[in-house]
Amino acid sequence: TATRDKGWIKVNDTLCQILGYTRDEFLRLSWDEIIYAEDVAADTAQFERLLQGEIDSYTLEKRLLHKDGHTLYTRFSVRGVSTGNGVIDYVMAQVEDITEEKVTRDRDHLLISALEAVGNCVIITDPNSRVEWVNQAFEKLTGYQREEALGQRSGGLMKSGIYDHDFYTSMWRTILSGQVWRGEIMNRRKDGSLYHDELVIAPVKNAAGAICNFVAVNQDITERKQIEEEIRRLNNVLEQRVEERTAELTAANSRLREMT
Repeated sequence: TATRDKGWIKVNDTLCQILGYTRDEFLRLSWDEIIYAEDVAADTAQFERLLQGEIDSYTLEKRLLHKDGHTLYTRFSVRGVSTGNGVIDYVMAQVEDITEEKVTRDRDHLLISALEAVGNCVIITDPNSRVEWVNQAFEKLTGYQREEALGQRSGGLMKSGIYDHDFYTSMWRTILSGQVWRGEIMNRRKDGSLYHDELVIAPVKNAAGAICNFVAVNQDITERKQIEEEIRRLNNVLEQRVEERTAELTAANSRLREMT
């Protein structure tokens, strides 16, 4: 609880523990003294709106300063209290330490940004192969929009129909055992066109050791396969020509021996 001029009236043990102060130390601080300097302006703007009656309450994520100097990320909720004359007499603030949540959120943002930046298609599914997340490269490779893929079984989206039941049974046996599956596979785009896919599927386990997700990384190797096929064709042509030329030379040598 605090006054209109941000002086503390009462604080509970939890807030004292969060910021490392005794109750007496805390009550000698002003509201703004516990807020990270760069976050004071945003809080002040909302606080003034509250006092003017423009809003009844507000919630901000802001940094608070621990007694030892380190920064905490908090969810700071403020509500005005009036004794009946329509004027805010004092305010009540609720502080929730979200430092761990913020760190996790920032880490997740970094990972997602990294996955979006990679050139290869990335698909994350649940244990039943239902799509939970795809990156932009997936849309470019398959022709499906992200919204079309979410909730669908990844195999059903891109299944070419070329492989038999035993092929997929072997793949599932590998990843369900906790191992990584690697291979080349023919997949189908939304428009029906086929492409060669270099595929890696890795299981992800939770803290209890159970598989909670699969991460598939797909790389379109159609061009590479076409080049390899062209090289094989040219090698076959070359080998055939060598055989033909060898036969011609052998025949010519035979004729020369007959003439001598």
